[in-house]
Amino acid sequence: ALSIRRALSQDGMTADILTTLASAYGCLEMFDRARSALKEALNLSSCCDGEESTRVASFHHKMASICYEQVNAIRAQLGMHMEYMSTNSMVLYHSRGSRVLVAGLQKNQQYNGIEGVVMKTNAPRLRVRLHAFDNKEIMLKPENVCPLFPTAPKLQEQLLKLHDLAQERI
Repeated sequence: ALSIRRALSQDGMTADILTTLASAYGCLEMFDRARSALKEALNLSSCCDGEESTRVASFHHKMASICYEQVNAIRAQLGMHMEYMSTNSMVLYHSRGSRVLVAGLQKNQQYNGIEGVVMKTNAPRLRVRLHAFDNKEIMLKPENVCPLFPTAPKLQEQLLKLHDLAQERI
């Protein structure tokens, strides 16, 4: 009986760690990983505390929040692309959440050709997160980033992702 209680306690602690990890992934806008970690925490907590527990309910609420954030991020990205197509304004591609390619750096040439995401715009520079370098964030001039334009299949993929999120059972 003691070993069962100890195992349940460890599963509960693991669920808490996975929840913290899910929150970190959410902050980094790595929503699929956040949902995956939270699903694991939810399964562990269901085994430990039961399906009807307050803890499981809080995990369901967190999952709904992550899905909501992901839907909003996809909608914002799609809206940005639609606005670009109608206005042809490159300023949109230097806004928060825009995917860019680093180019033309003289000092830190190792970053040239690396994809990143604009995290913040501090005139006259952009803060760009580079996933290939463990999410390192660097400050760049707008002329050192090129926007990554989505292809029709990529836009279709994002729309399907929205649909899947709407249909996902939490």
